Amino acid sequence: MSSEPLGSVEAPDCPEVVVVATASATSCSVVLECRDTRADICHASSSVHGRGAICCGRVSHRSPFQRLIDFFVVIGPSCGCSFQPFGTSLRGMGVLARRSMFRVYAFVGLVIVLAVSAATPAPGVSARAAGLPSWHFTKTATRHALRAVDVVDRSVIWASSGGFRGAVNDGTVLRSVDGGRSWQDVTPPGGTLYQFRDVEAFDRNHALVLAVPREPGPTRFYRTADGGVSWQLVFRDPNPSPDALYDCMAFFDHRRGLAVGDTAGSEFLPIQATVDGGRTWRLAPTRGMPAAVPGDGALASGTCLVTQGRNDAWFGTAGIQTGTPHSPQVFHTRNGGRTWTVADTPIPASTGIASMAFRDRRHGLAVGGNVSNFDEGFAARTSDGGKSWALADTPGGFRGSVAWVWGRGETAVTVGISGSDVSFDGGRSWRRFDSTVLLGINCSPHAGCWAVGENGVAAQLKFPRR
Repeated sequence: MSSEPLGSVEAPDCPEVVVVATASATSCSVVLECRDTRADICHASSSVHGRGAICCGRVSHRSPFQRLIDFFVVIGPSCGCSFQPFGTSLRGMGVLARRSMFRVYAFVGLVIVLAVSAATPAPGVSARAAGLPSWHFTKTATRHALRAVDVVDRSVIWASSGGFRGAVNDGTVLRSVDGGRSWQDVTPPGGTLYQFRDVEAFDRNHALVLAVPREPGPTRFYRTADGGVSWQLVFRDPNPSPDALYDCMAFFDHRRGLAVGDTAGSEFLPIQATVDGGRTWRLAPTRGMPAAVPGDGALASGTCLVTQGRNDAWFGTAGIQTGTPHSPQVFHTRNGGRTWTVADTPIPASTGIASMAFRDRRHGLAVGGNVSNFDEGFAARTSDGGKSWALADTPGGFRGSVAWVWGRGETAVTVGISGSDVSFDGGRSWRRFDSTVLLGINCSPHAGCWAVGENGVAAQLKFPRR
């Protein structure tokens, strides 16, 4: 299967309209997309079927294109696609003139496709890959780069921002209670000075955020019980260090949760635990924690720590890039954080684990990369609960967040600065399907997947109908 931009057309009210064709063994689908993160992506599509056929069709969409756009598609023996926009509607042309134009364009397109087919043997076509997903974008209540998102149900979504690409005074917490159609700014007072690296929500009223100071200072956890109308400071790091902070939070249920931080010169990675829904936190004892590599910590991505079921949790480390390099490690608890084991990984020492996801107690994913070189990224997978890890096909650069798509077996999605990738085989291979800068993704069993990113964009994942 192939999916690629074939051309572009001008359209009012839309900065960039691209034409994307997806070809499979029996069909070729052409989609016009209005790519503008400031507004919803608008698209219309038309499909034609058959091999070696020449087909003409029309895409119409009154908003934002404001006009009809005609096209034809040529499907050659190798299932290549050729596209030709005719501009505005051809209804004003005579029938003979239109037929003549179609014949000319169709002949040229067919010659091109047949030439390409003769030069390049057709690769095998994957039926799974034919169902590439897409993002449906929506406006939020901020223009700041959102980096964390938590999907509670079909109506309630929380998101947060702060510090992306060195931005200052951009700390924001958002909430939607209508499925992403509208968003409210519910940032804690004075919160613009912080970077909200993680948000953990339980319902439309109860949520926690992890706030990292812009200047060296203590990490803070804030909690709301009224939908962000008011916030309570529930944790302030008593031993702040300019070289260490708390990075991620995760909950087993509405009451029990954990937070992981950096070593800060200590032999152990600090773990904070709560048993009352985040109202109070205590430092977990170190007697059940393996010693960390000196100077190691986690990446403050919001998803470097994940839970599965009632007692399993994993977190990945950033590794050591300076001095004596050391590959990132994965820590695992089976008893809610009382004791931990640690596993080495084959992940390059020049990279760190930014995000993890488990679909059950055995099958997990880890993604990340080099925070100093976003072109360098990785993906790894485990099928034994994190005891061992195998590198997978590398997505296109640094990936900051990964999630399993509920109800779709081995399907997973990862997002990052250079775009989004999907895997249909449990993380063994990845395929790019979008180039938008997205920084965080979260999937809910009953509400699908949402991602957030640059310019305050939020996006819902959509798959073609089966």
